[in-house]
Amino acid sequence: MNGVAKVFAEQVLERQPGEILPLTTAYLVFCEYLKAKSMDPVKRGVFKGMFSPIVREVFDLGLRNDVFDPITKHQTAGWKGIRTLDLEDGLVAKEAA
Repeated sequence: MNGVAKVFAEQVLERQPGEILPLTTAYLVFCEYLKAKSMDPVKRGVFKGMFSPIVREVFDLGLRNDVFDPITKHQTAGWKGIRTLDLEDGLVAKEAA
């Protein structure tokens, strides 16, 4: 599953100064990514432990606990400086490249 998560990070996430990626958003998009690949989703706790080191490796960003989630209007865990691409557009663009 780590290999799939790393490919997800490389294909679906991009560095974007000023953007915020809450952990919950990353998890939900990852579950959609797995569903599109006919794979079973992982538990959120497993995702957090597996995905944090991958984001550090790919983007050199650590998981923060001071990220403000604009949807929930609460402070949460996440990353500053990366965002998700639209899942379909991102996969098509990366596969074409």
